[in-house]
Amino acid sequence: MTTPSIGLTVKGVSFRYRHEHVLDNVDLEVPPGQFLGVLGPNGCGKTTLLGILAGVLNPESGTVLDGGEDVHQMSRRRIAGIMAVVPQESAFTFPYTALEVVLMGRAPHLDRFSLEGERDLGVAKAAMERTDAWQFRDRHMDELSGGEKQRVILARALAQEARVLLLDEPTSALDLRHQADIHASLAGL
Repeated sequence: MTTPSIGLTVKGVSFRYRHEHVLDNVDLEVPPGQFLGVLGPNGCGKTTLLGILAGVLNPESGTVLDGGEDVHQMSRRRIAGIMAVVPQESAFTFPYTALEVVLMGRAPHLDRFSLEGERDLGVAKAAMERTDAWQFRDRHMDELSGGEKQRVILARALAQEARVLLLDEPTSALDLRHQADIHASLAGL
């Protein structure tokens, strides 16, 4: 599959929670290989916009296009093959190890009842090394600090090998050294 030359495009997107308008006629375009930062105060709609971009929330009006194709017409599996999301917070109710969590990022590349193979493990290991999380591979997520968990979640997104990374304050729980390392790593992708 070839990478579309058209990036991510948002046209006239509006969204409201009940009666509160959060987004009103938002337009933006992100060409392939580019970073876009969305800045604003808490509660202004940044996370909502990411949810719409990822196809998790449906806009009241407008469209989100990836390579000219409407994201909200795609299957969840197809979206997962294109976009990886790093949320502000992640909760795990089962005692997954860090490696198991990162391997979850490989799901869009596996057949329905397939297990991960050597290539998947190699991709996961490389992603964890890139985020300085490989040393946590055998530890359960509930044993990790907030910053360590965030590095694992970022590794999961990298292991997904998606064309688009949607990051919602991905370094907010990290110490300064790891913030700098993650920014450099993302710039190198």
